[in-house]
Amino acid sequence: MFNLRTLLLVAVMLGVAIPAAAQERGKRGGPPGDPTAHIDQLIDELDLSADQASQVRPILEESMNQRRALFEGARTGEGRPDRSQMQALRPEMEAIREQTDARLAEVLTADQMTQLREIRASRQAKHRAHRKSHRGGRTDT
Repeated sequence: MFNLRTLLLVAVMLGVAIPAAAQERGKRGGPPGDPTAHIDQLIDELDLSADQASQVRPILEESMNQRRALFEGARTGEGRPDRSQMQALRPEMEAIREQTDARLAEVLTADQMTQLREIRASRQAKHRAHRKSHRGGRTDT
């Protein structure tokens, strides 16, 4: 059914698409879910100086590690924490965020802090929309 020309065309398209996708992933700093990629992207978005970036990176890494430890502690078995467990973690997660923001405010300008809050709000909205679409449109958040 496939002729040689079609097969060659598909092979050429894959030969271009796969390296291009790998190159794009490399621009973001690593594989999806890689925390260093998230930090690198944030540093780029906030247009931090080298000095600011060297101070911000350990603050964000520590914050991520604290949140990850909380999340892992609430995990039951091999699954994710359930809704009630996540609700119980909220005050601690909020405290970590507030501590992180206080430390970041010592390094970032007021404009950069405003931009950081806008970036967070945008990402949170995207995350909620993604969750909603995967729950079939339910809005029980």
